Amino acid sequence: MTLITTLEGFVLSIPAFFSNALQAFTTFIQKTTGISPADLHHILRWTGIFLFAFFLFLILKRLYHLWLPGHFARRYGISRLPKHTIIKRRFRLPLTRNSYVLRFPSWRYANQDKTRDQRRKGNKINWKNSCLMIDSYKIFMKNPMQMVRLVRHLREEGYEILPCAIEIEKKRLLRKSDDTYRSGSSHELHKRFQEDPFAFEEYCAALFRAMGKRAHTTPRTNDGGYDVIVSDNNGLNGIVECKCYAPDSKVGRPLLQKLVGACMAYPIRLDYLIFVTTSDFSEEARTFAQDFQKREKISFSLINGQTLSDLSEKYLSESSSRKKMKRPIDDWKQWQLTTADLKEYVPPDLYDRL
Repeated sequence: MTLITTLEGFVLSIPAFFSNALQAFTTFIQKTTGISPADLHHILRWTGIFLFAFFLFLILKRLYHLWLPGHFARRYGISRLPKHTIIKRRFRLPLTRNSYVLRFPSWRYANQDKTRDQRRKGNKINWKNSCLMIDSYKIFMKNPMQMVRLVRHLREEGYEILPCAIEIEKKRLLRKSDDTYRSGSSHELHKRFQEDPFAFEEYCAALFRAMGKRAHTTPRTNDGGYDVIVSDNNGLNGIVECKCYAPDSKVGRPLLQKLVGACMAYPIRLDYLIFVTTSDFSEEARTFAQDFQKREKISFSLINGQTLSDLSEKYLSESSSRKKMKRPIDDWKQWQLTTADLKEYVPPDLYDRL
């Protein structure tokens, strides 16, 4: 009973304590400032109202931020937003278009390949927020993969979102790829590929694939004396040498002899050889190819610049047209980023954590 009585007395004394403290405070203010009791009472009353309004504002702001993600998800048909997603409202100008920016995490201390430096203690991940601006919302996410998935969902729902910097580059490379494999005259092909012979090899491989063969280029180093390996559906196998030479030049016999040497060293017996050039062949080279074909019973085809132009016009133009009909570059689904595209921008030991 004594303890209960003591507690009751303590509780009842609290209002008196605050009352006495407030009275002492007002007395101190009056003595130091010379403010009258009425004015001081007026100031304290408005100060209390201001503090109450301020704390009420903070509470309402917190409740609004708790409500906003669910509202955003319902509006845009999203089942669930990732954890730690930050959503803010923004003032949107009439001509402002939806867009987003991707930023990628990195290690505070990184090796040359951007992986974690194990020698450093306290090595943490530097997270950087990716930002999406859509309608009157700004969405921040630390995980770039989650941002890519959100953007894909919104685009599938019909919302237009401008491509980010990486998507612009992907779109450019797709357009360059289509331009690279378009048909052209021998002069156009030579001008297009004279600075990049490996691209010319890929062009020839694409031509053979368009003709119905299986074809792939050899490694850039130690290619064995040939550039493309081809095979037919009927089981015939061959190798191809590709030379992007000026249309007014001639391919002579020595280069054909080199291809024949590669044929003889090939692990299996080949059924045909093909030499492709943007120029033409000397008479000596043509005679050598015919003699080899008769002697070894192996087909030796010579494709000069004019023949190459005709074949590319026949096969690559049709193939390119079908591809463009099937995969127009302006369709966002062609240049939309995938999670696999992000491997180039995220350290390998961080990629699996995303």
